[in-house]
Amino acid sequence: MTTLVKLPAFSQFNQLHEEVNRMLDGAFRTAKSAVSEWVPRSDIYETEQGLVMQFDLPGLRQEDLDIRIENDTLTIRGERKLAAEPEKYLRVEHNHGAFTRVFSLPDFVNQEKIEANLVDGVLTVALPRREETKPRQIQVQVRTA
Repeated sequence: MTTLVKLPAFSQFNQLHEEVNRMLDGAFRTAKSAVSEWVPRSDIYETEQGLVMQFDLPGLRQEDLDIRIENDTLTIRGERKLAAEPEKYLRVEHNHGAFTRVFSLPDFVNQEKIEANLVDGVLTVALPRREETKPRQIQVQVRTA
């Protein structure tokens, strides 16, 4: 399970670590082994309105996705299938198969208003803040003595 927290200053090292793992994992991949669990790339950022999560899911359709909230946990599941039988492929570089991403939601998220949209292969999940947790400006009162 992934907990949503701010990225450390050295997030590039995390990205490098993930990329090296992907390269090593895919070094001996065949079409038959490509039909397995994979993890779509994602970006998560914060706005004044809340959090925004974006996942690269080219080729997936709405019916290929299952997004659920249960016990303060957001779960995103999906599956990308090969277009042809595995033995017909000469080379497979795109990830295929089932994936699951699980995130522990922060307390400030209004779970009733979470929205998800799939546009041009990018899944965007908006996690709005509860009204009482949104930043607000305090008016300064000027008094004369």
